[in-house]
Amino acid sequence: MMELFYQNNNTGAGWDLASVATSASLKTMMRGAAWSLEIKLNTTDIDFKSDQYGSPLAMKIDNKEVFFGYLTKVKRSKNGHITLTFHDQIKYLLQNINFVGKNKSCSDIVTTICNDLDLTTGVINAPGNQLKPQLKEDKKALDIIQEVLDEVLVATGIFLVLWDKFGELTIDTPANLPIQYIIGDGSFLTDFDFEGTIEDSSNIIKLVQENKETKKREVYIFKDSKNIQKWGILQHYKKVDEKMNSAQIEQMGDMLLKLKNQPKKTITLKSDIGDIAFLAGHSVYVDCKELGNKGWYIIDESTHTFESGKHSMEIKLYLAGES
Repeated sequence: MMELFYQNNNTGAGWDLASVATSASLKTMMRGAAWSLEIKLNTTDIDFKSDQYGSPLAMKIDNKEVFFGYLTKVKRSKNGHITLTFHDQIKYLLQNINFVGKNKSCSDIVTTICNDLDLTTGVINAPGNQLKPQLKEDKKALDIIQEVLDEVLVATGIFLVLWDKFGELTIDTPANLPIQYIIGDGSFLTDFDFEGTIEDSSNIIKLVQENKETKKREVYIFKDSKNIQKWGILQHYKKVDEKMNSAQIEQMGDMLLKLKNQPKKTITLKSDIGDIAFLAGHSVYVDCKELGNKGWYIIDESTHTFESGKHSMEIKLYLAGES
């Protein structure tokens, strides 16, 4: 059963919009955007003409907390149909800010940015290692946080995701967010597209460090000769901080090669039977003989549609690790 608890932030009056909704569509994305919920109504019982922007809504499915967001758009047609759009707190991280930080961890940086923007945080499950100094000007807050998560990945090999967990901005790794289903032949794979690509892959990592004392550039090369023979030269070039020592640069190069020296495999599937467990940032095991591979995939995007008593979904996943 779906519940859509809405509260007018002007009057305090509340309703369960599920009783008057003709459809609802929840879209979740792992990076770069807020989760959104679009609800279509066919009623004159609730007045959305007045200024109700920012009013909160809580979505639950079978009493499971799924989405908590704020009204950002109201669309009304002449025939009385109303469409409401809600976004979660990540919407407020899309504004540009200035940020300066030194000797701070991932948790420190995320918490500071969220506190400055008056956003609520939850569990920040991230390594406590100090990151390089941060000096960001006129940059989206979400992009700053994503760069921090990327830095953690390169430094530690731990992949982190940020999402709004029912009103609390949360960070964790998909390995801690497994879905208790297996996608396979006859299980959710009734209609799918599979894609493998090396367009964004690299088999050579070239790291360059400026040496102010010698006034020369130190160049570090990491490569996979076998893949170079098969794919040709696909080089990733990056300047590294002058304060990094050789051991840190070696670690970065090895990790970048490990991350980039492989094809990216993605699956896009549609299912007439949806399950709200399939949300962006979560992991799910795929075992499909038709695809010829199996392993843990990470959900990059998902769209859940509720209409006429039915729940359907479309999800996009990419391979995290084969087994």
